[in-house]
Amino acid sequence: MAIVTSARSQEHRQGDMMIVYIGITVVHQMTRVSSVIKAARRVANTVAARRAVSAVRLAWTQRRDRPWLAMIAVPLAMNASGLMQDWWLWIPLLLGAAACTPAWRWSWVLSFQLGAIGTEWSYVGSTSLGQWPGQRFFIGATWAFVALFMTGAAKLNRQLQAPQRHRRWG
Repeated sequence: MAIVTSARSQEHRQGDMMIVYIGITVVHQMTRVSSVIKAARRVANTVAARRAVSAVRLAWTQRRDRPWLAMIAVPLAMNASGLMQDWWLWIPLLLGAAACTPAWRWSWVLSFQLGAIGTEWSYVGSTSLGQWPGQRFFIGATWAFVALFMTGAAKLNRQLQAPQRHRRWG
């Protein structure tokens, strides 16, 4: 059985093929455009991320020294957390102390020492008051003497470590 096709049906078939071909071209072009848009978004996100990272780096390198936070606030917070026996808090506190003093890289060691000595001083004083409640005056005087002694030792250390022109004696 032979299939006889008319000229009209061949044109119709060619039109269908053109529509399919044009449709494939349009889909291909749209795929290319969407991949270009996706690539542009990735580049934009990468550029934005790079800018954000460089801004954070710039802010980190140009931060000011905050020695008061590193030498006073952090050790006091270490005292509070040490008396509560939350020793794990000392790690972020010491990291904060190191971040507060970029000019002096080993300040966190001094903060650790101040926090440890202060916590021990607080613990000994509070335990002594709990053990001997009738000896409040003697315990308070000893506790205050230890604080004054440490203050005097720190002042003497500063004077001995200072250059000659700042010394008032010797």
